[in-house]
Amino acid sequence: MSDRPGDIEARMRDLNRLADEHRAQLLASLRATIQHVHPAQLKARASNNILDRMLGGIARGRASIVAHPARALGLAALAGALVARGPLLRLATKALATGKIIAMNKYRAYRNTKEGGKPHEQDS
Repeated sequence: MSDRPGDIEARMRDLNRLADEHRAQLLASLRATIQHVHPAQLKARASNNILDRMLGGIARGRASIVAHPARALGLAALAGALVARGPLLRLATKALATGKIIAMNKYRAYRNTKEGGKPHEQDS
């Protein structure tokens, strides 16, 4: 390599041009990175990811219901019973108590007709 002034100046121009190209590439990469990790972009990507997962789950659920309607109906009934277990339990308790009263009244009426209409001492 020669150290003539013309060669050194040409070499410095080439090195400066190369440095400018690398600097431009670095700045472009930095801008892309900043844009990529910007909070608004992160939020948009997260929202889209969640929405995609939800829509995919809905589509899989719909396909499962179409493939197995009886199973889906059973699961829906079970879920409904779990959600409404309090009111259903109260309703069943009232129905049982009412049924017991009706059954006892019918039994007393039957017993009274069997015994000729005389009341039993426990009926009072």
